[in-house]
Amino acid sequence: WGVCSWVMGWWRCLTKPIYRWAFGQGDCMTASAIKYFTRKYVIKFMRKRGKLKLEVLDEEALQDSAEQLVNALVDGPYPIALSEVHPDVVAFAVELFRAACTNEGLAHSKVREYWLYRAPRYAGMFIFFVVVASLAQLYVAEPTPGERTSQFVVWTLALILYMAMLYFRLPDSIHAAVSRSTHDFYVSTKRSLNRTYGYGDHSSEVASPRHSFSWWTLEELAPPPSPQGGESKLESDSIAIAPWSDNGHDTWTTDTVPPPGIPV
Repeated sequence: WGVCSWVMGWWRCLTKPIYRWAFGQGDCMTASAIKYFTRKYVIKFMRKRGKLKLEVLDEEALQDSAEQLVNALVDGPYPIALSEVHPDVVAFAVELFRAACTNEGLAHSKVREYWLYRAPRYAGMFIFFVVVASLAQLYVAEPTPGERTSQFVVWTLALILYMAMLYFRLPDSIHAAVSRSTHDFYVSTKRSLNRTYGYGDHSSEVASPRHSFSWWTLEELAPPPSPQGGESKLESDSIAIAPWSDNGHDTWTTDTVPPPGIPV
């Protein structure tokens, strides 16, 4: 037991700096992804407001305002400089940054998955394959010293290339997770803008292969009068209803009624 304890202590001392470095790299990648996608969707939100004629800015002023806003969010607490940006944009950016920060705890799990669990396992399998293949070739083909050297160089380059690909899987996975959170929040906010300010003029709507928008009024959705001559329960007014299809299922906004013949 004394030998086992000594070996475990020695192994822990060897791997602890590696774990700290790996987790630090994951945290840095997550912070970079949060800042990048927050800035990206703040700019998209400001451009969307410009299309709706709510606040039209030239591209240079838009980029500068977004940069100052994102830097203020990342550095925090929010300085007075945020007062130079429209309050609606500030409110959107704060909530967007909060949604992106929900992925802060994701880095450590991704580091464990891709670097601390998969990397040693794949490296061991690769080295085992190289050793077996080299021994088999040694006894079957009897290569010359030059051929052995060239094979060693090829196997080494292949191992380095594979480890580099495994290294970049971590930032790709983190960026994909942060992108999904920020994109979902931006899409929901954009739909709210379209319903609030886009009624009567939907030229700003961009057709999407995933979300098909259709617009009706309650007058168009109202069922015919009842046989008793009574009026329909749906009173016509100027409220626009914007159902959309998400993932193949029809969903509806609050206080909306699907058109006749369309299942909910």
